[in-house]
Amino acid sequence: MEETTPRLLELLQAGKLDLALVVLPVNSPEMLCSELFREPIWVVVGTGHRLADQDWVKLPDLRGEKMLLLKEGHCFRDEALRICRRARMPFHSMFETDQFSSIFPMVASGLGITLAPQMAANTAGECRVLPLERETFRRVGYIRVRRHVAGAAQKAFVNWVRQKVRAEDLLGPTR
Repeated sequence: MEETTPRLLELLQAGKLDLALVVLPVNSPEMLCSELFREPIWVVVGTGHRLADQDWVKLPDLRGEKMLLLKEGHCFRDEALRICRRARMPFHSMFETDQFSSIFPMVASGLGITLAPQMAANTAGECRVLPLERETFRRVGYIRVRRHVAGAAQKAFVNWVRQKVRAEDLLGPTR
């Protein structure tokens, strides 16, 4: 299931989930956290955007841009806002939604830009996906309740995720 991190924490604590894949860190003494991989964050612009011909983007280049972001409660929104603060970029939200699949067509039509993690950026369709000047990433891992022993199924799932990331090169360069 896909849920916000606070909801996943609730489900773990209630015993309704064994583990959850999340963006780290998660600050909860009851949870055991482990990093699985680091996922690059990209700038996504329309093909007619002033940055579309760049090989990479400097953070100051983002100043004044209209941002299309995920709604409050999504962990990636916090990452995007952190990057905006690092760029000393005032936040101008044009549109907010629960899915990148709604954001990318709007970016392609020129309504604004977005920041996206690699796995989402791979589905950006008619957009131009650009790296940031300094590699920017988010840490993805799993969490589980500390007091519960990890069973064979949990260990097998974690190993499968690690192998899948390496085998499919989910974090390799994009367009």
